[in-house]
Amino acid sequence: MARNFDGTNDTLKDTSATGTIAGTKSFALWFKTSAGGLMFNANGSTSQRNIIRDNTSTLAFFQDWTGINGFWRGSTTITGNTWMNGVITYNDTSSSNDPAIYVNNNTETVTEINAPTISVVNTVDEILFGENTAGTADYDGDLFCFVAWSIILTSTEIQALSNGVHPFVIRHDSQVYFFPMTGNDSPEGDYSAQVNQLTVSGSTKSTTNPPVELLENYL
Repeated sequence: MARNFDGTNDTLKDTSATGTIAGTKSFALWFKTSAGGLMFNANGSTSQRNIIRDNTSTLAFFQDWTGINGFWRGSTTITGNTWMNGVITYNDTSSSNDPAIYVNNNTETVTEINAPTISVVNTVDEILFGENTAGTADYDGDLFCFVAWSIILTSTEIQALSNGVHPFVIRHDSQVYFFPMTGNDSPEGDYSAQVNQLTVSGSTKSTTNPPVELLENYL
C-alpha cells in the first residue's frame, strides 16, 4: 500500500539528509489527493528548493536561486481521489531553462510564475514530505514511491512510469533518492545510495495503492 497524510501535521522528515542534485534532475511520484498541499520539500540551511506540490489543482515545481526563485506550474487539473503519476524534469545550468512537467505521461503546458535569476542553489540538509517547514502547507492525500534522479528521464522512461513499471528498475544507478512509501516502515528508508532515513510523524498506511507492478516481479 501507499502512505496517507491527513492534512494535519503528518510528515516524513530527515533533518540530516544527504544527496544534492545539481544540473540535470528528474522527480517522479504517484499521488492521490482531494485537497492538495505540499508533497516534497528539500531544504538547505536558509531556504527551500526542489518543491513539488499540488498548487491551484495543478502539479507545480519550485527551485531556489540566489536572486528570484524559479516557480512553474503545469496545466492538468488534478482529479480528486484518483491515483495519478507525476514526473518533473529540469536542467538548472541556465536560468532560461524551464522544467518539463508530465501528468500520466501527458506533457503539460508549463506556466512560468517566477523566472529565476542569478545563481541556482542546490544544497540539501533536510528532506520533508507532507508539509513545509512552517507547517502551513499540509498535504491531504496519499503518496507512493518518490524517486529523484540526477539525469533527465527519456520519454520512454516517463511513459513506463505512468504505465506502472516500478521506478526502482528505471536507471537505479542514477537515483539520488528512492522512498518506496509503502506504509510499512518506520523510519521510512531510502533505497538509493544516500540511505536517508525519514522519521514518520502521523502518516499512516493507506487503504489503496496505485497501479504499479510489484518490485518482486523484477528480482
